[in-house]
Amino acid sequence: MEAVLDAVGSRVPAVSARDVEIFYLLHRERFQSPELRTLRHILITINEDLSSNTREAAFRRITQIHALLQRHPERFAEQALQHSECPTSMQGGLLGQLPAGKLFPSLDVVAATLRSGELSGPVESPMGFHLLRCENRRPASMLPLASVRTRIAEQILAVRSENARRRWIRSLLAQ
Repeated sequence: MEAVLDAVGSRVPAVSARDVEIFYLLHRERFQSPELRTLRHILITINEDLSSNTREAAFRRITQIHALLQRHPERFAEQALQHSECPTSMQGGLLGQLPAGKLFPSLDVVAATLRSGELSGPVESPMGFHLLRCENRRPASMLPLASVRTRIAEQILAVRSENARRRWIRSLLAQ
């Protein structure tokens, strides 16, 4: 049965370059690449059961780190390794390339305002206090047609083949 359905599906017309271009232009929203920010952070957690991590103590610690980083921003990775209470500290606080909406809302709002190379002030999240550093920003963009041409052609061909199979099955059922 599958071999017959494959044969029916393979009889669809080839996908032309024009078909691909039309699909690309009609569905531009599918080919948007969001703005990405490469971020680092330092986290000092809040834990009222530990005297060194009460809210006040955590804020004091993050403020001291912030003061140092304002004078020496190049030391961010070193300070993350030394002070951050997040597993990312082992990578100098590197969170990676992130689109909007991937962090806690309070962090996301601040990250959206940071320019490349800029350091935030202390920001509170449910985890504790953070410092964010934006390494760089890649603006939102439209993926070029050349980079998605093959994927679009494969998708159009798959839809055409599926539609041909369905039409063939309906014609059999109608007999």
